[in-house]
Formats: sequence, structure tokens, C-alpha cells
Amino acid sequence: MRRSSRVALSAIATLGVAGTASAAPTVPTFVGTLPPFVRGSVPLTWTPSTFTDLSTARGYEIAITETPPLLAPASETATAFTWNPANGFSGAVSITMTATEKPCATIALGPPPSCTAEGTVADPSASSSALTTSVDNVAPTGGTLQINSGAVYTRSADVTLNATPATDPGGSGGVKVQLAEGATGAIPCATAGAPGCPTDVFTSLPFTLTGTADGFRAVRAIYRDAAVTAAAPTPLADGNATAPVSDSIFLDRRDPIAVPTATPASVQVGRTVTFGSSGSSDPNGANGSGLDSAGYTWSFGAGAAGSGGGASPTRTYTTAGTKTVTLTVRDRAGRTSASVPVTVTVTNPPPAVPTPAPGGGGATAPGGGTTGGTPPVGSGGGGAAPVPARFVTRLRLVGKVIEGKQMKIALEVRGRVIITVSLVKVRSNGKLGKVVRTFTGLKSGRFGVRFTAPKAGRYRLVARTGGQRRSSIVTVSPSPVVAVDPQPVPAASK
Repeated sequence: MRRSSRVALSAIATLGVAGTASAAPTVPTFVGTLPPFVRGSVPLTWTPSTFTDLSTARGYEIAITETPPLLAPASETATAFTWNPANGFSGAVSITMTATEKPCATIALGPPPSCTAEGTVADPSASSSALTTSVDNVAPTGGTLQINSGAVYTRSADVTLNATPATDPGGSGGVKVQLAEGATGAIPCATAGAPGCPTDVFTSLPFTLTGTADGFRAVRAIYRDAAVTAAAPTPLADGNATAPVSDSIFLDRRDPIAVPTATPASVQVGRTVTFGSSGSSDPNGANGSGLDSAGYTWSFGAGAAGSGGGASPTRTYTTAGTKTVTLTVRDRAGRTSASVPVTVTVTNPPPAVPTPAPGGGGATAPGGGTTGGTPPVGSGGGGAAPVPARFVTRLRLVGKVIEGKQMKIALEVRGRVIITVSLVKVRSNGKLGKVVRTFTGLKSGRFGVRFTAPKAGRYRLVARTGGQRRSSIVTVSPSPVVAVDPQPVPAASK
């Protein structure tokens, strides 16, 4: 008992009457502070107050301004209390503590004095300083992750992660992200700054896939806010967390293999060659990225007629020789094979030998070549050999040839042949000079060839196919001069 209390009680005993004791406990003090944002339960500790010697109902009241407000009691001997925020509660709070007691209404004298009847609650001590914090038990929302903007394949382990960061509806903010390879599971954080520990959020981030194996690879992310577990904080990775979000991509670091073929591998001029690539492959097999349908690149060599490519193109050669054709393939990850060659041997067809008509040979046509002596296809003589590709009619100019105007040459051939039509200058001494116009193409039946007529003069027109030749002399006339009427001379002014 404090000395002041003993003095008061001694005075009451001396007077021989009953009395009351009146005082107030000392102000309690919270130990430590709270983080700005907390999640889960909140531990509170304080230093004990000093209560009046002769009093009852000693204890503490803890006032928390959640909605609705909470007034929690604690016993005289308590020095700690754990607050569990109401389910779903989120927001700022202030926490204060008051020590309370009931002083004795009547004190029995004589050693030692004792309390025989409780009074009303005495004036409490001043409230403690307030602890303030904000409660955030709401996990961030949203948050996405893609590898290379959602691409299906990559040819390099160095990729780019694209993300939409999560947002924090609970108010603590400070959202961080944890990254790890694999599609599922917790993301460990061993030491600060180590892989897997929370880092700043991003919209684009370079990332290197680890390991040596090709195949489907995944990366996952967890977003965490800044609220901490006040009761038992996790030092490296705390905060409300989203469920993991992930994306996967096929890693293909092996080049495809090109295997070209040519059928037939030996062919005559004018005949079609079919090229193939069915043996080409992706070393990662059926589960790999596979070959790109638009990734076949062919080089056909000189003299190839036709267009287009793909997995199985066709070409017709207009010149003889050994043709080296190369194929390069690309897989859907963008990796390209080495160029692989295949050769095609192209030869000129043997000269066509006209079959003489019954009763005699043919006559020489003007300008070279022959007429007659070969019956049309399907005529007479059952069982006769098929007629080879050849000229049917001689070379023929259509209309007058005028310098600078278009000239047309009409021809007709039997079969489908490579034909060359040339216009050659005839010199003053009668010898042939340089070729001034030429055309080469694959033709059949009746067709026409057009040239722009050269300068006025004398030329030889020559058509060749296989071992056959047609020619004729062409005279190019000068362009006519247009006469201009003279203008009348104006009369002299008087």
C-alpha cells in the first residue's frame, strides 16, 4: 500500500468511522508501433498500469475504431491482446487503451483495511496514445502474364515477358511481382534479391529460360500488395497474394533439315520437272514447332519457266544443261535450314524427222523449212507413229511493217514446244548483223508474237524449235511524213 493511502486510512481509523478510497490508475502504454498496412490478426502489447490499493474490477478497455467500433476488455493482469478484424473489414483504424477500476465504497478498519463494498467506476486514467494502421485483407485483382506477346514458338531461350500488373482494391498499394519457371506451385524466396523474391511490376521484361531441353516451357507470376502480417511477418515475401498466372511457349533451338527431290532427274528441254520436299523435317519431331507451310525457298537455276513455290513446285526448263536446284526450309519457330542442292540434267530433244507423205517428199517453203510431206495428226494410215512436235505453217507477217509501229508474226506448231523468234539486222553486204528483237517461250497450236518494229531497213525474221527453223526477209518501211499546210501570210498593214 502506498504511503498516501496508509495515511488516509489511518485518519479514517482514528475517527472511528467507515470511509471510501478514491484514486485512478496510471496511463497504460502500448509497446511498439504497427505497420502502415496490416493483414490478418493484429497483436497488441502494453506496459501494465498501477491501480489503487483498495479497489476492485481492475482492468483495461481497448477501443478500436473499426465499423462498428469495438470496445474490448482485458483483465488487470493482461499485458497483450490479439485483435481479429471483422470478416471483410478493410480501412484505417485507431486503437487506444484505458485502465479502469472500481474504488471501495466502504472500507473496514483495522489491520489491514479491507474493501467491504464496491463503489462506482472511478474516473479512469487518461487514454493511451493511439496506435494507427490500415487493414487490408483483400488480395490484388487482375494481373496477366505472356511470353513474347503470346507467341506459340520461340527459337531462343531469351524471351520477353509481357504483363498487365494487378491492381490493389484493398488500399495498401505497393504491388510487387514474384516470377518463377513452371506453371504451378508456390514461388520460393530464399534471400533478398534472389530469383522468386518480389520485384517491381512491369509491362515488358527480358527473361531467360533456364535448362538445356527444348519443348514447352512455362513462366508463372504471383502479385502481392504491401500489407504485412503483423502477428508473424514473413520477412522476404509478405502481402496479400493473387493466384499464380502463367503462360507457356515452345522452345525450339534446333534447325530444320531440308531434303529436296526432282522427278525426273533427267529431262528434255520443254518437259516438266516436279520438285518435292516430303523428306524435310523438324528434329524436334511431331511435338516440335514443325515446318512452316510458307517457309519453302527454292532456287531453280537458269532457264526455268514457271512461277510459284511451296512444298512441291513444278518447273519447265527452256535451256539445256545441268541445273542445280537448292531448297531451304523454315520451321514455325523461325529457324532456317541449310540450303541443300539437287541436280537436274536437261538435254535438247532430238531433231524431229518429218514423215513423207505417200507418193513423194515435201517441197521447200519460201524463207526456209519445209511444207507438205507430213500428214496431220489422226489422218490416214492406222497404226502410224505419233507425229513429233514441229512447225505446221511457215513464219508469216501480219500486215505492213512500219518503223516504230507494232509488228505481228503469226505461227502454228504441233505439240507443245519451246520456240525462239528473232529479228536480225541484214547488213548492206547481205550478211546478218546483230539481233534487235527476240522472244523465247513455251507454245502450242496457233499463236502470235509481237515486236515494236525497229528502224527502217532490211531484216531477217527467224523462228527455231528443236532442230527446225523457219525464216523470212522483212522490210521495215519508214514512218510516213505528215504534210503540214502552210499558214497564210497576213497582209501588210497600210
